This record gives sequence, structure tokens and C-alpha cells, in this order.
Amino acid sequence: MTDNGPVAITLTRDEILQFDDFEYTYEPVPEWTPRGQAEPVLARIRSLSADEASAYQKSISKVKRNPQTGQVETELDLSEMKVRLVALSLCDAQGKRLFTDDELRLLGRKSERAIHRLFEACTKFSRVGPEGVEEAVKPSAAIPSADSSSASASSSA
Repeated sequence: MTDNGPVAITLTRDEILQFDDFEYTYEPVPEWTPRGQAEPVLARIRSLSADEASAYQKSISKVKRNPQTGQVETELDLSEMKVRLVALSLCDAQGKRLFTDDELRLLGRKSERAIHRLFEACTKFSRVGPEGVEEAVKPSAAIPSADSSSASASSSA
């Protein structure tokens, strides 16, 4: 700090890319705790990368234009929403995912109570979920109509 205020510290591209900026938390999962064990098992949750969060939000939403009104609408695909986020977030001691995208069905066979508990924790921790999808696709995010996309395609040819 100087007499003129705080000193600005800037980072280089390489410094930013090398920095481990993931955060971790633990969530108790009583449903997965062995009988007779007093303390519940803790699941380790890793914050999502920006790419993972975007891909997750895209995977649970469908953005389309209503043909009658012309308005942009968002539909949420809730079928694998919980399991997908839990699979993206659960990790081992080194921060490596425990479940791959190909293993969603395996994780989906687990207790709804356990998955819901973890989903809630993951949603809060990584700040993703249905609210984030709706925020990301507000009406200002215009989707070109069929007419405008075909016009631009023909003019660029």
C-alpha cells in the first residue's frame, strides 16, 4: 500500500493459467455411511470450471423461438439434471472426478435422498442450476430467426 492507495498487482497469462483456483468442500452423506459407523461419510465436492458450468447449463436447457409469438423460450430438461451435476462435482483427494459422463446411469441408481442432498450442495457451491440457466438465456440473448440466418448465409456466400 502506498500513500496514494493500494498497489495494483497484475498477473500474466501464464500465472493465471497455472493458478489452482478450484475450491473444495465436504458434504455428509448418511445414506452411504456403513452401519455402525458413528460419523457420516463425507463426499468431496469440487467447484466446476467455467467450461464445465457452461456445458452443464447447456445440457439441461433447450433454447428455442416460439413460432406463434417469436419470443425466445427456455425449456429445462430435468431428466438427468441432479445426477449430471453430482457426477461433475464429486472428486477424489486429488480433485479428479469420481464418475465419468458414461457412468451417469450407475450414479442414477443411488438413493434419491443422497443424490438430492449432494445436488443441493453442488448447486450452491458452484452457483449453477435452473436459475443460472434462466439468467444466461434472458430475452436479450437473441436467437436469429430462420429468415435472418438464411439471409446472412446467402449474403456471405
